[in-house]
Amino acid sequence: MNEDKLLYLNSSDIAEVYADIDPLRCVAEALRQHAEGAARVGDEGTLRWSPVEGQSARTLNMPGLLAAARVVGTKIINANTGNPDDGLPRADGLTLLFDPWTARPSVILQGAQISALRTAAVSTLAALHLQNGSPIILALLGAGKIAETHAVLMAKYLDIEGVLIYDRMPERGQILAEKLCAMGSCFRRVATAGGRVCCPSGQRRGGRHHHYHSIRAL
Repeated sequence: MNEDKLLYLNSSDIAEVYADIDPLRCVAEALRQHAEGAARVGDEGTLRWSPVEGQSARTLNMPGLLAAARVVGTKIINANTGNPDDGLPRADGLTLLFDPWTARPSVILQGAQISALRTAAVSTLAALHLQNGSPIILALLGAGKIAETHAVLMAKYLDIEGVLIYDRMPERGQILAEKLCAMGSCFRRVATAGGRVCCPSGQRRGGRHHHYHSIRAL
């Protein structure tokens, strides 16, 4: 590898790549390789600290290797519990890929979207194997990027009867609820811990409108 060549993919690049992959197939293949001993996961490195009183921050380093595809890399994901109060994502990070022959870094990828999609794909794959064919109620603990990614991905594969959202910041839960409702009939009813339920109910002049009922409706 050229000493000066290091590929970087930002969040926009990652979003374009999403359109060309099947996350469930990728995750299923990785899990299969792990079960067969063809994938290895290294020890997780963790460092925690308190930036200010009442906040908790951490950095995680999670290396892994897929032998069949000759892919080796690590995920660095950091978080601060105080970030949402400042309008920032709670977690963010990078994914690093290494040349399998020289072990030198070759690719740097914005990691938050990859981490969220991978997490949601594992959950969705598990739900598909465990479902009994009946509509499900999806409970989201937290209303951040991972929660939204779970809802959107699961709606593609599962029959979701309703969504329950809890976040320690009620306004974040309400924002996610309204966003999901705006996506249409794949989310029939969406409720927040504050007791508001959004039910998409057709079209009117100016766009889709929603009805709000008691959380007991779910």
